[in-house]
Amino acid sequence: MLTGLAHWTDFQNTIASVLTQTRLLRNVEKGWPALAAKERAWMSFVGVDEAQWSRVADQVKRYGFDENGVPVANTEAWTDQTAKRIFYAAVLKDVRSTIVAKGVADVPVFAHKPIGRALLQFKTFSLASNQRVLMRGLQEDKSNLVGGIVAMTAMGAFTYWLKQMEAGRDVSSNPGT
Repeated sequence: MLTGLAHWTDFQNTIASVLTQTRLLRNVEKGWPALAAKERAWMSFVGVDEAQWSRVADQVKRYGFDENGVPVANTEAWTDQTAKRIFYAAVLKDVRSTIVAKGVADVPVFAHKPIGRALLQFKTFSLASNQRVLMRGLQEDKSNLVGGIVAMTAMGAFTYWLKQMEAGRDVSSNPGT
């Protein structure tokens, strides 16, 4: 809590959920038959098929509204509780796969034993993020995966360069560093 990491994660989850909800609601505006194949694949990823989505679309059309160009689902007013659960589950699944947080199955079983906890104490997030990013990336467009890996590597290299400059040390030309 003192590092602010919990607050940062909450902020990221909030932004991701707004973006996911906006994407879902824009898909409702278009209608299932008008969705591109990529959007239908994404809808399947978040666990929504055409029959389920028609229930959600009905509730959004009845109770949803637009506020300053941002679609709002207004789920508090929905009368179909199943549609509400479908909508919430879709948002939650996408947000949990977008924002990386270590889960039980993201690290090796060894990391849950006393010796493994001691050895991997500060490495479990690295293992979890690698697992989450790689598994999701392999299921989507390969160019997005490669672009994401290149972007993350560039950000890591830039952070390394900034830290070296701040400390007054030479920057290593070894790519492993």
